[in-house]
Amino acid sequence: MRSLLFLLLICLGVTTGCRPAAADPHTFRLDDEELARLLLDVQLAEITLPGLPAAQQDSLRRSFREALSKRYGLTDDELREEIRQLEMIPERHKAVVDRMKMLNDSLR
Repeated sequence: MRSLLFLLLICLGVTTGCRPAAADPHTFRLDDEELARLLLDVQLAEITLPGLPAAQQDSLRRSFREALSKRYGLTDDELREEIRQLEMIPERHKAVVDRMKMLNDSLR
């Protein structure tokens, strides 16, 4: 009985120990500096829109998205996904937001 239990534990250890490591679910295309600049770009764009008529807001928002896509080499959906993934990692998100604040302060 002991040998059967021992054999079962060894088999269990081999099968779980030989599995490939899980892929990192948070694979970013932008580094932290680029993410900080992206967040700053988005923030600056959003603060300029509220005072404009709705039609102008839509037009500028579309132009802004195209410019960001060109600047960062990612589609609008990919940029949104970068931000969404960043928000899922609180420590990294805080570090990137802190860097964004430093960049913002340097503009003053």
